[in-house]
Amino acid sequence: MNPNPPLKSQLVEASSYRSISSATPYWYGNLIHVYLELKLDLELEGAEGVQNAKKAQKYIRRAAEAAQVTCEVFNGQVLEIHGRTLHLGLEYSDHRKVEHQMKGASGLLHVLLQRSYLSGGPAGWRMAADHGTTLTIESMGLHEDTSLVSLSPAANFPAKQLGRGEVSLWELGSNLHGEWECEDLEEIAARYKSHEYADQKSLVSASLYERLLEHRAEVFNFSSRAEIRSGLQLIQCQAAPVGEPTDENPYSCYAVVVSMDLDKFTARVGKAALGTLEDKRKLAEDFLEIMKRAEAFAASRSEAFIQFPFAGDNAIFAITAETTKDYEIMKRVTPIEVAVDWEKENGDSARSAGFDGWGQVAAGGPVPHGNTKGNLHIAGIRLSGRRFLIGIGPGMRYAREGFVQVDPSSTQLAMFRKDVTDLHEFLREVFEPCPSRNADVSANYKVAELADLQRALVKLETEKQKAVAALTPAKIQLTSSAVIHRPYLSDF
Repeated sequence: MNPNPPLKSQLVEASSYRSISSATPYWYGNLIHVYLELKLDLELEGAEGVQNAKKAQKYIRRAAEAAQVTCEVFNGQVLEIHGRTLHLGLEYSDHRKVEHQMKGASGLLHVLLQRSYLSGGPAGWRMAADHGTTLTIESMGLHEDTSLVSLSPAANFPAKQLGRGEVSLWELGSNLHGEWECEDLEEIAARYKSHEYADQKSLVSASLYERLLEHRAEVFNFSSRAEIRSGLQLIQCQAAPVGEPTDENPYSCYAVVVSMDLDKFTARVGKAALGTLEDKRKLAEDFLEIMKRAEAFAASRSEAFIQFPFAGDNAIFAITAETTKDYEIMKRVTPIEVAVDWEKENGDSARSAGFDGWGQVAAGGPVPHGNTKGNLHIAGIRLSGRRFLIGIGPGMRYAREGFVQVDPSSTQLAMFRKDVTDLHEFLREVFEPCPSRNADVSANYKVAELADLQRALVKLETEKQKAVAALTPAKIQLTSSAVIHRPYLSDF
């Protein structure tokens, strides 16, 4: 299937990109990249309550089912699921058939979504696509949830076009002949006879979920995974009764989400794409090392961490708390400690690998009111033997949106304004207003230099030690054991 020469022997290769695993983590060949983005309203994507979170998770699960069926038809698989965005990779060998495969898959996916959601569902969807040689690596993390990260300009470009708003609802934006073109999805479906194709394949005779079971796609069951590291189950260092989180029964907790994004990722990937096979090998090994360091960072924390699968160059963690009181306490300092520690432990290694460090965003949202179970709601889906961990809540939404609206530099942390107000005053005063993509001053975020935050943490620790010392009774230095018996010492 792959007309390209294999990578040098220094790379551990998978025989096909469907056989990528922790033992054979790399694959290099031709892929069509199709991104599907659902339009989830704020009350769904940023859901604080369980009922809206269930609805959002249900929409994402149905989209994953439709994407999986599309991949089975068009020789591909789902690479990543990051909230409302799904990334499909379709393998090809004949460049003359790329347009038919790309648009045929997009049309079929559009039809399957229509039939799955019927009159309900999200407010709409849009797609973006490109194609080219792709270096693909399996991500890794605490909970053995995996995505396949694509190191290729063909994967980066359509994702950025979606982020820039270059594709409208109900459209496919594609890069086929060196020009970006947007087309109506319904017209594509009609031109490629997607409705008729779906009927011929009997995709409607059973529910999409039943059809997926035939392809051995199953709902993620955390508790059944005996091989999950002891003591590092869904929440590290806690024997939390996670159960079986699904869109109908999600796992809920209170959490601040901290998201880290590699700066100059697109430039480094583009340079390797134009370089030698040795350049591609070095990029693959550097990025694999970055993912290993991310897992080690999460495993070393004393806080209760959840690690989500890598979304491209984006590492995503949730710092969790069991109660609203614990959440209030945790929000005062801990997210800043995590951000500063991440820079200390991973900043220089990213720069030595040819990137420009990590921009960071943190968001959790205010303490929920009423009888809530949390503000982060987690479910999982298994497709083709890999598991995708999906988080819904204000922290996930605003951490993601921060890179679109503010895009902090590799020396900065951007934070949701409502979370800045909950910080300790020493940390809060470091943050400053910042511009956003659409305004001179962002209404939702403030930024701070990580170096300034580190100095504020040192100041906070110094003041804490002074306070402890002030509350500790002074020790009396006795010159002789005989002094102990002097009666007037009782006055002390």
